[in-house]
Amino acid sequence: MQLNYVKLKFKKEMGTYNNFPPFWERISSEEFGQLFFCYIFKPSEYRQMIYTPDGLRANKMLAAKLFEVSYSSWEGLGVAMTHEWVRTKKGTRWVIRFYKYGDPELWKINEQKFADQFRGDNS
Repeated sequence: MQLNYVKLKFKKEMGTYNNFPPFWERISSEEFGQLFFCYIFKPSEYRQMIYTPDGLRANKMLAAKLFEVSYSSWEGLGVAMTHEWVRTKKGTRWVIRFYKYGDPELWKINEQKFADQFRGDNS
């Protein structure tokens, strides 16, 4: 019973299929690579999230693959990849962009705990 409550609470905090996860933040490919190859992730989730770029135009969709960190104390933290159309001087093209999501304070606390595990390890 308690576990179901936690899952429902988490789903509410993470949003639904057409919503962005909380604290959605664009990151560099280098930061994405560091996070993606350092931590273990749950199976990915695919979302098409709705947004209005400037508040004037019609809603747009952003397709993303979300990867949530699988450690229990890291619930709600993860990284994502998007495949977006971008207009350039040479025309329109697809680009892959990288994001992370979740409470920045929780990221900081858990990254410090993770680093503490390896402190003093010279192997």
